[in-house]
Amino acid sequence: MLFSYIKRLKKNCKITINKTYGIYKQVLFVKSIEKNYNTPIKLARLYGFLSIKGIKMDISGIVGFVFMICMTVVLFATKVSPGIVFITLPVVAGIFSGFSFREIAIYVSVGIRTVIPLAFMFAFAILFFGLLNETGIFAMLVSKILGKAKKNSKSIFFMTVIVSATAHLSGSGAVSYLVILTACKPIYEQNGIPLTKLMCLSSLTFGVMNMLPWAGPCGRLAGALTIDAAAIWKRCIPSQLFGLVLLFFIAYIMANGQNENMQEKRTGEEKKTLLKKENNTTETEKKKIAFCIVCTGTVIILLGVTQIQPFQIFLGGTLILIFVNEKAERRKLLVKYWKQAQTMVFTVLASGVVVGIVTYSPMLKNMTRIISNLIPEDVAEHMHVILGVISNPISLVLSGEVEIFGLVPIAAELVAAKGIASEMVAAAFLIPYSAVIFVLPMTVSVHLGLSICGVSLREHMKQTYFWSLFLSIGMLSFAVIIGMISF
Repeated sequence: MLFSYIKRLKKNCKITINKTYGIYKQVLFVKSIEKNYNTPIKLARLYGFLSIKGIKMDISGIVGFVFMICMTVVLFATKVSPGIVFITLPVVAGIFSGFSFREIAIYVSVGIRTVIPLAFMFAFAILFFGLLNETGIFAMLVSKILGKAKKNSKSIFFMTVIVSATAHLSGSGAVSYLVILTACKPIYEQNGIPLTKLMCLSSLTFGVMNMLPWAGPCGRLAGALTIDAAAIWKRCIPSQLFGLVLLFFIAYIMANGQNENMQEKRTGEEKKTLLKKENNTTETEKKKIAFCIVCTGTVIILLGVTQIQPFQIFLGGTLILIFVNEKAERRKLLVKYWKQAQTMVFTVLASGVVVGIVTYSPMLKNMTRIISNLIPEDVAEHMHVILGVISNPISLVLSGEVEIFGLVPIAAELVAAKGIASEMVAAAFLIPYSAVIFVLPMTVSVHLGLSICGVSLREHMKQTYFWSLFLSIGMLSFAVIIGMISF
C-alpha cells in the first residue's frame, strides 16, 4: 500500500539532481499532498513522513534506523561478509525510502568515489607492513625487549605493554596476537603468571594503538564522514600517548596483585637457544633491519606532520621495501600480501555504498531530524561527547559498523551547527571505542588470541572489560581537558 502512495506521489513531483561542490543532492518539490491523499499515513516532503498523533517522522529517516537494526542483526547472527552486507542492505533501504534506481546509482557512485583514496591507503598499508614483517623487524624488536625483562612481574608486564605497542604498528590484530602471544606465552608460563593477564594487557595495548590511521576503525570513520584518516589520528595522538601511560599504570596495579614469589625457571638450554638466535643474525640482516626501522619511522612522521595523502606515503614506503627483499622473493611476497589486501579493499569500497545512500541521500538528514526532535537542544550540542561516553558499553550490543556508519554521522550532523568539525566527532568516538575493540566477541582476531592462550571468552572479558572501560573514560576525559575535543 505504501508503494502505491509513493508511486502516485512521484507523479506530482518534479525531481532534479543538482551537483554542488562535486556532491549530488536531491531536491524534491511536492504538490498539494494532503489534499490528494487523505489517509492515516500522510505522505509529505522528501517522500513523505508518518504523522502519528501529531508526531511527524520522515519515512527515509525511519527506514535508516530500521536499516541500522537489520545490519546489526545480520552481522551478529550470520557469517555473511561485511562487504556483501554493505552492498545489499543500503540498496534495499534506498528502495524502501522511495529513491529511484537512477538516484541510488548516483548516490552509490558518489559514495564509492569518496572512499577510493581510503581503499588505496589500506592496500598499500597492508603491503608495506607485510613486507616489513618479512624482514623480521617485529620479531627482532620483541625478542630484544623481552630479553631485558627481569624476574619480577612488574618488569614482565611493562615489557608486555612495550612489545604489544611495537607489534601493533602493523595495525593487524591477527599478526599482533601471533607475534606477541607466541613470544610472551612461555615467559608467563615459566613464571606462573595466568595467561588471562597476557591476553588482557596485549588486547588493551592493541586497542590503544588501533587509533592509527591505517587501522580499521579510523579508516572506516574517515570513509563514513568523507574526511582524511590522518586528520582524525592527529586529534587522537595526545590521548593515545596518555593511553599508553594508563596502560603502564594498569600493568603496575596488576603486578601488585600478582604473587611476587617468582623464580627464574628458564633453563640453561633455553638461554643458549635465545643467545643462538641473536648470534644467527648476520651483519647484512642487521643493516636491513636498521634500514627498515628508519623507513618505518619516516612513514609515521610523514603521516603525523605533513598533508601528504596517506596512500601516497605508503605507496612510497612499499616501493622502497620491495627492493630491500631478495629479487627472487619480491613477486611471491607481493602476491601473498595482495591477497590479504583484497578483502580489506573490497570491504572499504563496499562501505562506499553505505556512505553514498545514507550520507548523500536525504536519509541521514531525516534521521538527524528525528533524533533532534526527541532530545533537548542543550543535549544535542554535546552529542559527540555523549556518543563517546557510551561507545564502549553499547559496542557490546551494536556492531562497530552500525556505530561508525549510523550513529557517528548523525552525531556529526547534530553538532555541525555549533561549528564542531567532523574530525573532532570522529576522534571523540574513536578514542574511547578503541579501548574495547579487542574485548568484543565480534572481533575475529580476538578468538585467535584466545585459542593460542587457551583462555575462554568469558575469562577474557571478566579480566579485561573493566580495564577497557577505565581506559575509555580516561583517554576521552584527557582529550576534553586539553581541548582536543570541545564540550
